[in-house]
Amino acid sequence: MSIRVKQLTHCNLYAEGGSFQGALVSITLPEVKHKSIEHKAGDLIGTPKLPGSMEAMQSTIKMNGFYDDFHALTADPNRMIGLMVRANQKTRDGYGDITDEPVTLFLRGWFSSRKVGELKSSEGTNPEYVMEVFYYRLVVNSIDVEEVDIEKGIHRVAGVDILADFRANLGIG
Repeated sequence: MSIRVKQLTHCNLYAEGGSFQGALVSITLPEVKHKSIEHKAGDLIGTPKLPGSMEAMQSTIKMNGFYDDFHALTADPNRMIGLMVRANQKTRDGYGDITDEPVTLFLRGWFSSRKVGELKSSEGTNPEYVMEVFYYRLVVNSIDVEEVDIEKGIHRVAGVDILADFRANLGIG
C-alpha cells in the first residue's frame, strides 16, 4: 500500500443560492456524536454502553469581513437556511502525482448566534456565526462520505443507510 497525502485547500461559501466567494475564513464541520446508553443487568460483570440518539450538531462559520447580506440571511432564528461549501482537496499518491478532487459540504439549519466582532479604527472585523445543524452531507470526489438528516431519521455512511432498520421498526421507513 502506498502512502497518500490529502490536504484541503481553498473553499467557497454559498447560501440560499447566493455566492460569498472570498468571504469564508473557516468553517467548523458538525460533530456527529452519539449519546450512549448504559445497559445494566444483574448477570453482567460490567456495564456495557450501547449507541443511542445523536447529540445536537453545530457548525461555526468565520468570515473575513462583515457581509450585511449574509448577516441578514442568518438573523431570523425561525428560518432554516441551506448552505453549501465547495472546497478543493489536493491528493498526492505514492508515486508523487498530485490530483485535485472536489469536496462539497451541504448544511441546513438555523443560526443561534451572530457575533460581528470588535470594531477598531483602521482594522476589519471577523464575524462569527453559529448554525444549529439539522442536515449535514459531506461528498468527496462524487462519493457520499456521510449524510445525517435529523428530521427524517437518516444516517448514511459511505452510502449505507445505517438507520434503515430503525425506521422500519418504528413504521416510518
